[in-house]
Amino acid sequence: MVRIQYGGSVTAGTSQALLGAENVDGFLVGRAGLDTEQFGTVVIG
Repeated sequence: MVRIQYGGSVTAGTSQALLGAENVDGFLVGRAGLDTEQFGTVVIG
């Protein structure tokens, strides 16, 4: 199995859909990590 970490534009609005994609196991969070509310939503779901 190939494991994938997605490194594109991850936001609170896109994180759940990306986690639902086959073989996506994690994210490299960029700008969303600078906003505590967005980052919390990405991390917690």
